[in-house]
Amino acid sequence: MPRRKFRETVPKIVIIRKSLPVFVSLLVLGLVLFQPGCARFGSSELLQRYPAAATGYFIWAHSDIQPLSTHDRGYYEIAIADVQANFRNVPLAIVAGDLVQRRDSASVYRWILDLQSRTNIPRWLMIAGNHEWRDIGLYKEKIGTPLRYTATWGNVVFIMMSNEKPGRRTYISDDTFAWWKQQVVNNQDKILVTVTHASLERSGLLAAPLHRLQIIDSERFRDVLKQYHMDVWISGHSHFPGYLPRMHHRNRRLNNTLFVDLGAIRKDIMTLVESRLFHFEEGSDQVALYYRDHERERFTHRRTFEMRHPFTKYPERR
Repeated sequence: MPRRKFRETVPKIVIIRKSLPVFVSLLVLGLVLFQPGCARFGSSELLQRYPAAATGYFIWAHSDIQPLSTHDRGYYEIAIADVQANFRNVPLAIVAGDLVQRRDSASVYRWILDLQSRTNIPRWLMIAGNHEWRDIGLYKEKIGTPLRYTATWGNVVFIMMSNEKPGRRTYISDDTFAWWKQQVVNNQDKILVTVTHASLERSGLLAAPLHRLQIIDSERFRDVLKQYHMDVWISGHSHFPGYLPRMHHRNRRLNNTLFVDLGAIRKDIMTLVESRLFHFEEGSDQVALYYRDHERERFTHRRTFEMRHPFTKYPERR
């Protein structure tokens, strides 16, 4: 895919909403103005430091594309071009909601699907966030997946749950919660990944205490996580940049579930065009989490976590 030259031409202002607690606003503002140093390395250096990355598989997880204008479409084009140019083994991508910004976004859906179709990524798992609910019928028509569904890749089960009502907070019905619990209980012999738009309250993520960024009635899910294992819980919605603290957190009180905030593809003031990549290696019980800065084509952070089961792409051979 030809790489598009893209420069920022429209100044943007991010307003900290009055509903945020003052201490959180000051914390975020201070950390934005003072960015801590990060270990930065590109794709070629990644392979030198971590040779397994040349032979394993990357799952690309991103969120909050939602272009405000035609200008903003360049951010996703940059991200797609980076992944296409620098990663070979990407069998699956996840989009955790807020593909669009407004109603009447048929052209945005067509643009997104066209970009995705021109990659080497064969499977795309997407959910609806709060912005899709400005015209949920259009989302269902263009994306074509239910608001809740599961997908399997090897011995990994992805449990995908969209927002089920309009509103900034993520509403998940009791019926969908019962369905999610059944998937969790029945797949304890698998690697489990839950994907939602908002984060779980008390997950340990930076966004988790903020009311508008939470899943409503999160305690239902926490009660289940205390009894059954969940390897990874992925969410978006915050638009927080990856250099802030607690953008991922392994919660020991919730059975060591790893919670991951994806940040956002759309670039706002002092944020990045960013996403996460999860690296799986055949036969390994370790998953590596990478933070990706797509504009600079660099990783800004890497951590490795132990999963409950070793990964295999071919569970039928066992």
